[in-house]
Amino acid sequence: MATKITWDQANFSFNNNPYTWNEVVLIEKIVAGGAIEDPNAYFKENPKDKKKFIKVLCKVKGTEFEEIKEVKDINIRIQDIELVVNEVLGVNLEVKV
Repeated sequence: MATKITWDQANFSFNNNPYTWNEVVLIEKIVAGGAIEDPNAYFKENPKDKKKFIKVLCKVKGTEFEEIKEVKDINIRIQDIELVVNEVLGVNLEVKV
């Protein structure tokens, strides 16, 4: 289970963090919800989180995100979650399968 963080305990500061607090909380929720073990099962149960996660993933990868058309059949990989957790939370997360 993920460790709860608050601004005063985070290992990043508000001033130099490109991510919103809502994005940080979303990633914490996704990790705690089991998406690391099975991303597609987690996002099937939490479709609103999937859409939000894809937006954060695009931000992490430096891809401009413009919500024009919703694509429902996107598979999220464990590597995508690792990348976002590492970037947004500043935690070096490695999942060994």
